[in-house]
Amino acid sequence: MVADSMTIDVVIPTYITNQKQLGMSIRCINQAREMTSLKFKLIIVETASNYLSDQADIHIYERERTTADRSINNGFYCCRGDMTVLLTNDVGLKEGWLESLVECFDKRIDCGMATLASTQFGHTKEDKIEEGVWCSVFMMPREYMEFDENYINSWEDSDLLMQTYSRGYKMYRNFNCVVDHDPGQTVYKDPLTQTNYEKNRAYFMDKWTDSKLDMYQILTKGYVV
Repeated sequence: MVADSMTIDVVIPTYITNQKQLGMSIRCINQAREMTSLKFKLIIVETASNYLSDQADIHIYERERTTADRSINNGFYCCRGDMTVLLTNDVGLKEGWLESLVECFDKRIDCGMATLASTQFGHTKEDKIEEGVWCSVFMMPREYMEFDENYINSWEDSDLLMQTYSRGYKMYRNFNCVVDHDPGQTVYKDPLTQTNYEKNRAYFMDKWTDSKLDMYQILTKGYVV
């Protein structure tokens, strides 16, 4: 896989309710462009606000709120590149972030999803790529990038991981790039969050309980990879 000939789409979903989230989104967009030498198409899915229409190559404005997975899928459906990246707007990117995602596919023949190291987990920069799970920023081939819309704002990324592992591939983390993360800033603040979480977990377990994959135990037992 040659990075210079690869076409890449980056999808950033946003649900902006205050100035902090707007500033965070603009910072993320600027860093996405400034911290890589690779070309990509930027697709922004903006829900219930219309601040970022001039920031994107493709801007999707959703007037009404919907589930996170449906909004993100709307961005995925616009992707035409070889690889798709999902980037949440609460991630602070560092130099070479996109190159590091590509490197996982170049150096690990069984890579199906690629992510980065994060200060959220106390990671420090190291010259290594190893199996690891984190979905605030990740890359995978476009043809597999679609969330199961039966989930409501949680567990859809775990489902995508299971789909990847069931095809015989893994998720790898590149420690050559350690990004920052401000978790919780992009979560929909809904009184039904916990109820939905438990429903989604039950749906996930019912869907994948017979998979016999180690990743199922990792995700359902809360282990850290």
